[in-house]
Order: sequence, then structure tokens, then C-alpha cells
Amino acid sequence: MPLTPIDTPVKRLASFLAKKKNRYRMAVVVDIFLMSIILINGARPAQRFIQPLVEQSLISANQQMRTIFNPTIAPKTTKEVFAFVPGSSNKDLNLALDSLHTLAYFDLPVLEDGSLNKASMGYRSFFSDGPILLEYAHQHNAKVDLTFSMYNEDINGFLDNSSAIQVFTKESIQQVKDSGVDGVTLVFEYQGQTNRESQQKFTSFINDYTQAVHQELPLAQVHLALADNIPEHSLYNLKNLSQVVDRIFVIASSFPVPESQNGHPTSPTYGSIPSRYWGEVGKALDNFARFMPSDKLVMETAWYGDGDHYPLYVPKSQPDPIGETHNPVKTLDKDLLDRLVSQVPAKARGAARRNIPFIVKALEEEGIFDSNVLSYALATIEHETDSTFEPIEEIQGSISARRLGYEGGKNYFGRGFIQLTHLRNYRMIGQRLGMGDQLVDHPELASEPEVAAKVLAAFFKDNDIARRASNGDFVSARSPVNPDRNGYRVAKMAYRYESEMELNY
Repeated sequence: MPLTPIDTPVKRLASFLAKKKNRYRMAVVVDIFLMSIILINGARPAQRFIQPLVEQSLISANQQMRTIFNPTIAPKTTKEVFAFVPGSSNKDLNLALDSLHTLAYFDLPVLEDGSLNKASMGYRSFFSDGPILLEYAHQHNAKVDLTFSMYNEDINGFLDNSSAIQVFTKESIQQVKDSGVDGVTLVFEYQGQTNRESQQKFTSFINDYTQAVHQELPLAQVHLALADNIPEHSLYNLKNLSQVVDRIFVIASSFPVPESQNGHPTSPTYGSIPSRYWGEVGKALDNFARFMPSDKLVMETAWYGDGDHYPLYVPKSQPDPIGETHNPVKTLDKDLLDRLVSQVPAKARGAARRNIPFIVKALEEEGIFDSNVLSYALATIEHETDSTFEPIEEIQGSISARRLGYEGGKNYFGRGFIQLTHLRNYRMIGQRLGMGDQLVDHPELASEPEVAAKVLAAFFKDNDIARRASNGDFVSARSPVNPDRNGYRVAKMAYRYESEMELNY
């Protein structure tokens, strides 16, 4: 009796695929299935890299900041997190070290010849206050790095000078030994494009330096701190660098960062919308993780201080600044503008002619425009802008942000006719001017003449400067701007401008 062939799933599939049309149908089904998997797994690129790097220390938009800023509820995390400690700031011991793994003391500047700048404030500060910081950090199981820094103008010459590299290697390792710190963070910031040869020189330097440190100090680590937005053709070959250095520290440089609010470490605030912050963090980490293993990356928490000593802009009610005033100016006509410009230093007269109308308009909008207030505003601008009459940016502002402990990260340094600093000041004055978070998201706007004039006028009104100036008290009007010793100098400038406005009557 003939046996009936056994019908199995495999045979049925083979019979189905025997027809060309059915093979095409199967291919379409497989394609759709694979595309669905790709779309599902690609929907959260940020989470893919945030989780392995910072999920334990940056848990959620609320809980994460509570653990960073409140050591009483912050368990020691298993993922690495680092923060710069400003060298010229006296806020070190306010850090919640139970949430941090490495404090990178910022900074010991390196000169082009490879020697350390021992006259720098950071160097002097560390060797006076460093032992206290080191002991405090070690009590909380946090490590301390010395940050050695160099910038554009010196890096090229340094990399071409083998003797300079030897000097730096010897001096920096000796400083690590003498101070008892745990490792090294290198901040060699080079802005702009470069060529492959320069990339290779820099990578070779990092490789040789790391090996030298390991040979002399087997337990020490070498970390390279890089901005989160590395452009193409930069000095940094991320893939090669990650293979020769112990860790890559990712500096939160292109977006606002979480900080404490009103001096209370348990009240976190964000420089922007929390969801946007996490998206930007994810994007930054994603860019790096394309070139290196995720365990090489360490994200900056960007704790630059707790805000206790920040000169904050705080809008508050003031008595009506303008009452019965002397020499009231009703308008700015061409004749008056010409006379005011004539009192400006020669190099700045073109800028003054462009910008004085913005200043007058801003004072008018705030209701504080009179001859004395305008005179004092012009004197303040002449002094604060180094006689350029252009809104200026703080020299090496992003560096100063780390060295001096500006809140919110390296982008909130001094800008404008008066130096607007710190994240909260950018936010508060932006909201005061009806700009929402524009100054937070785009701090460079504070350097636009029209915006800078509005910032100055609002600051004058809200901080009692306009009232004092309107009453002719040019000396005491200086204190809210800067309680330095320049009150009489700025007052003398104000009298010079005010004398020209007397001729308007």
C-alpha cells in the first residue's frame, strides 16, 4: 500500500514560495516588519545613550536634580558624573559631593612653553584652598582632578615644540604628586578648523601624556574635556582620542544647564524647558557615542556654584525715579546728538552716533528719560565698554564662566553695555523686557545694541540708579552697577555729557 506524503509546515512553505508572485509577497511582509523594528528602536535615540551613561545620577527631570543638589537624599551612583569647580570661587564646600564622582578643579593655565602659569589666580587659589577641598571630597568618596588648560593662541606653538611638551608633562605630573589629587583633566580648547596633521599631533600628544601619567602614577586617570558640539575638521579626532585617554568629559557648552535656585540647593531650575534640555543632552551624547564606547563618556553636571554670591538682577518696586528734575531734555534732535557725540572719545564716535538713539528710546520706554539720567547712562556705557560705545562681550567669557563660577554654564558670561552675567539674570531680564526665554536660548542677543540699551534702561529703573542720577547723585549711582572705586571717575564723565545738554535750552 503506497504511503501518503506527510504534509509539514516546511513543505507547505516551500510549495507557497515556489510561485514567483508569492515570493514577492513574502519579501514585502519581511520588509515591513524590519522597518517597524527600526522605527520603534529609533524613536528614542537620546534615551539610548542617556540611560547607560547617566540614568543612575540623572534619573528624571525632577528626581535627578534633587539627588544632585541635596546630598541627604542622593545615594552614591554607579555611573560617572563630573563637575568643574571654579578656582577663584569660594563655594566649593556647598557641592553635593555624594552625587558627583569627579571634581575637576578649574584651572591651572599652561603657557605656550609648557610651563604652568603660577601667577594665575587658579594656581594660587588651589595651593591655598586645595587641601580643604581635597579632604572634603575624599570624605564623600569623590575624586579630584587638576584641570590644566590651554587655548587657541598657544596650542599650535605648543604642539610643534617637543621641549614644551616635555616641560608640561614633567611639571603637571609633579603638581599631581605634590597635591595628592587623583587625576588630570585636560581642557585644550581650539576653536576653528584645522588639518589632519594637527589632529594627529594632538592625538599623539594626548597618547604620550596619558602613558606618562600612568607610568608615574598608576592609579591616576587622564580625562580630556571637550565641548559638546565638536565641528567637522576640528582638532579632535574623537575615535582616536577615545582610544588613548581614560575618559572623555563632555562639557555642557551649547545649552543651559540645571542649577540651584535662590541659593537653595533643593530648588532646582532649568535654563530652558526640561524636555528640551534632555533632548539637547541626548543629542550631544549621541554625537559622541557614534565614535566611541559609551563607557568612555562622562557628562558634566555643570555645577558652577550654588548661587549664594551671585549678583542677581531682581526687579523690585522703586519710588518714582523722575520727579522735578533739572535740565529736562524733551527729545534728542540732531544738534544735541552731534554735541553728545563730540564728547565721546574719538575712536568711538561712529558707534556712539549709531547707538545713542537706542539708549534714548529705551530710557523713554521705561519713563526715566531726562538729561541727568541720559548723562549718567552715557558715562556708564563709556566706562563699561572701554570707551568703545559698542556692546561688548567679556574677554574670554566662556573661560571666565568656569573660572568665576557663573550660573548656568559657560554661555552666560558678561555681555552688553553693562555686563549681564549668570543664567538667572538672563532669564529674569528677558522676561522683564517681554522677550520670554529668548535671552536664555540665545544669550548672544544681549550684545545687540537695541537689546543692550533695553537691558541698561530696565536695570537703571529697577535698581534705583535712575532716581539717584536724576537727582544729580552721580557718585552713589555707581554702587548698584558695580560697588567698585570708580564712582567719582564715572561721575566726572556724566558731568561732561550733562554740560552739553544744558546748552539745549
